[in-house]
Amino acid sequence: MSNNKGLNKIFSFFGKKNEEQEELEVQPVYISELTKAVQEAMWMSTEEEQKQAFRLLADKLEDDLSDIDNLSQIEQADYFQNGGFVFAMLGDNEKAIEYYSRTIDISGDSAYAYLGRASAYRNLEEFQKAVIDYKRAIVMEPDNADLYCHLGATYLRMGVLDEAIANYDKAIEINPYSAVNIAGRAAAYLANGEPEKALSDYDEAIDLEPFDPELFYGRANVHFLNKDYAKVIADCDEAIEINPSEGKYYYIRANALLESGNIEEAIDSYTIAIEHEPQASLFYYGRGQAYVAKGEKDKALADLEKCKTLDETNRQQVEEIINKMNMN
Repeated sequence: MSNNKGLNKIFSFFGKKNEEQEELEVQPVYISELTKAVQEAMWMSTEEEQKQAFRLLADKLEDDLSDIDNLSQIEQADYFQNGGFVFAMLGDNEKAIEYYSRTIDISGDSAYAYLGRASAYRNLEEFQKAVIDYKRAIVMEPDNADLYCHLGATYLRMGVLDEAIANYDKAIEINPYSAVNIAGRAAAYLANGEPEKALSDYDEAIDLEPFDPELFYGRANVHFLNKDYAKVIADCDEAIEINPSEGKYYYIRANALLESGNIEEAIDSYTIAIEHEPQASLFYYGRGQAYVAKGEKDKALADLEKCKTLDETNRQQVEEIINKMNMN
């Protein structure tokens, strides 16, 4: 289920093998046709092809459900476990929970099913249920760093930062070479008001995965908090070079440019961000603020009104800015 368990899981025994071990080793590993189909879907070359493959699998799973009683217990567990994954990949978290729950009812000892159901609960922001399932999976696989990482991410979203950091610590203890584990702890440190520790973790994560744009974006957020705007821009430029189609990289870059007084460049960067994500209300808010700073009232009003239209939660703040502009 996981490759994040450390070398102790790879080399479990050295020495002469007895006849029973020799016999066990030559037994073929059973992989169901459904598992093969799921793997083939994962290997599709484009995201759209992958989604289409999973949609077809989901339809077949639902069509074949009426024949489930004709399958053995092992086949049923395999059916529902793969089904949970398929629906999770399609973003249907409720259906994923339903299928993973059937797996658990049948087998009762699948850490993978608990992990899958926990992740679906987390996506639905049912965090307490997610925590319970992650902990159940950990009881079954206490040396699986991925499980602690997922649990840490859940606590981070809950705002329970001490628990988030503790679980990331455990994940890193098991696998100190995972940039995901280290970057997760960095995000928890940042949320906990410990930017120096966050910065140190992001530095280490980037050393491990120098082509992950999200790591540069994460570190840019720390630099922004520290008001080190030149470093924000540099990290965003690195992220953009790796993935030039992600709007948020241009957005935080634009924020840093605006804070640095580079208004024209900030407007350009906000504009690119909007081109990539035209429904992101904060991008219009940022560019509107830049237009305010530049003295272009009409353009500022247009962007701020657009921000208000896209996200009603910004209405009061945006209207205060608009009222101040109208008074001047």
